[in-house]
Amino acid sequence: MSDKEYGKIHASKDAKLAVKLGVDLFGKKFTGAAEKSGEYVDISVSSDSELNIKEFISAAAEGFGLELDIPEAFNVIIKRLRVDYIKKVLSFEYDFSECKFNPFLRKIKFSFANKSKDYFLGFTVKDINMTDIPFISEFARNAEFALKSLSVIYCTSGAEYEPAEGGAEKERFETKAGLSVCGNICGFKFVLLLKPYEKKLREEYSENSSLSSDSGPKIFWADINKKISILTLHRAGFSYDKGELGVMLDVSAALNPFSVSLLGAGIKLNTDTKEIGFLLSGLGMEFDNGFLTIGGAFNKSGDKYSGALTVGVKAFKITLAGTYKKGSFLAYALINANIGGPPAFFVTGIAAAFGYNKRIVLPDIKDVAEFPLVAAATGKGGMNLAEMILKLEDQKYIADYTGDKFISAGIKFTTFNMMESFVLLNAVFGGSLCFSLLGTSDISIPPMTDKSPIAFAQLALKAVLDPSEGVFSVQAQLTPESYILSKDCKLTGGFAFFLWFGGNPHSGDFVLSLGGYHPDYTKPPHYPSVPRIGINWQISSKLSVSGEAYFALTPSCIMAGVRMSALYKDGNLKAWFIAQVDFMIKWKPFEYSARLCVSLGASYTVDVWFIHHTFTIELGVDISFHGPEFSGIARISWFIISFTIKFGDQNQPPPPP
Repeated sequence: MSDKEYGKIHASKDAKLAVKLGVDLFGKKFTGAAEKSGEYVDISVSSDSELNIKEFISAAAEGFGLELDIPEAFNVIIKRLRVDYIKKVLSFEYDFSECKFNPFLRKIKFSFANKSKDYFLGFTVKDINMTDIPFISEFARNAEFALKSLSVIYCTSGAEYEPAEGGAEKERFETKAGLSVCGNICGFKFVLLLKPYEKKLREEYSENSSLSSDSGPKIFWADINKKISILTLHRAGFSYDKGELGVMLDVSAALNPFSVSLLGAGIKLNTDTKEIGFLLSGLGMEFDNGFLTIGGAFNKSGDKYSGALTVGVKAFKITLAGTYKKGSFLAYALINANIGGPPAFFVTGIAAAFGYNKRIVLPDIKDVAEFPLVAAATGKGGMNLAEMILKLEDQKYIADYTGDKFISAGIKFTTFNMMESFVLLNAVFGGSLCFSLLGTSDISIPPMTDKSPIAFAQLALKAVLDPSEGVFSVQAQLTPESYILSKDCKLTGGFAFFLWFGGNPHSGDFVLSLGGYHPDYTKPPHYPSVPRIGINWQISSKLSVSGEAYFALTPSCIMAGVRMSALYKDGNLKAWFIAQVDFMIKWKPFEYSARLCVSLGASYTVDVWFIHHTFTIELGVDISFHGPEFSGIARISWFIISFTIKFGDQNQPPPPP
């Protein structure tokens, strides 16, 4: 930039104002630019050349007549420093070319969109030349064996990221929303999504709870739940308190029959003294060889203490877990043992829990199997003790709530060795009274097989009676693990019954649904969403079959429907069959409508030279009718002719959905 351009003001006819100013501070030039157009303001500040922080501070001190002994930690060369505020998006970019204090960092970038509340955080480490490692150098002496542009990115929406600015090393990575790792190893680019974005980082202490404490640093966590070989990364967190910055991981390693877990393991940096320390808030260890089981876990997070212990021999195992914080506590006990009973109800375990100044946060029906009091009893996902206490601490499952208490009792049982079930009855009392039932049932055909069964279904159950809210509900839903004949043949479906009473604004209303609602039915906002009862089977890469059905009953109508389809696709050739029936009957006033459609066809796409066309042969029938008065329309289509047949009173409009 020339000295003439270093200060400039410009205004256009449409009231657009642009200002560009430069300042020379102790031998270094900084540029600031601002531009206003309508409601948008674009602001940027950047350094025109490389900047050595230590030299700059020394020059500034000399300018003010000061003598400072600047620590070597400030001997950092910034290749590029830029701060932008463009169309309500704030971004900060910080590139390193040399840094004695922190030699592994290469670039940091942060941006925040004020309107959408989306943010992006990414950092890149310097290239790692693995041929410098003695063992690798023996067989990769003349090869480029390096890990370049290794970056860790967390964002709330998809983004593009460039680890290096310009030159031959310039690369661009496209990442999805969530926590990702990307880089280039031996010339091959990779992007690994560790954890999809679900919601923003949550604060460990609940802001809505009067029991929240300010003692100790507040930690912000992001769930990962990623398994890599024998390692499992549960979550990552960071904290900042009184000049100390901490980065932590909850990680476990399992190598049968041992497993070890580290909770809150990481490093902390004192930004004043530049001292680096290590962090560890908890530890867990387990031994399980099928005959003897013994283990324990302990964690301290702020002023909260959590622990778990398990001891067992053969089929008998007892697990105790709990959390304590001043003014509240939670205790959980689980016994896995063949207690006995008839074949239809053979008890294999019992569970109990009690919480003081605690409230159970009931999960959505699709998340019942992951609820900690249920998952610990069913053993799903191989939950170890450390993971158990982390979930018991998590406010999204069991929250601190002054004045509330809860008690839970559960039972685990089998039915003719074909079905394994667990149900947990909960009662919350104190500030309000609420009863709930959570559970899962697994059915396998044939039972007790080492190989994959020909059919498996897992059903989640949730029932709630909340007199204070005036709601009684029962929900059941198949989980994604359900299949028949083949694991590629997925089963789906759900059931829901809701009844509103008392002081509820929807008192007197109810809904019963098996598989959802009619396609033309406008679901009231307070009605639950229910997935279709169905089957989806990708038989091969070319052939797929699907089917679905639904039924629903409300105070104003009844509806039902079924749909079946098959699709064959091989290159440019495609063939299909579709059959669907839907009907709905309303009363007050009485109305009805129905639709039947069948389609059978095939198509072939010709894409040769200048010919680009799809030839289609299809026979389709679409009949719909409604009343009273009875009337309708039928549409028949064939590849050479199509026509419409009307019948009944055509002046009668179809009933509204």
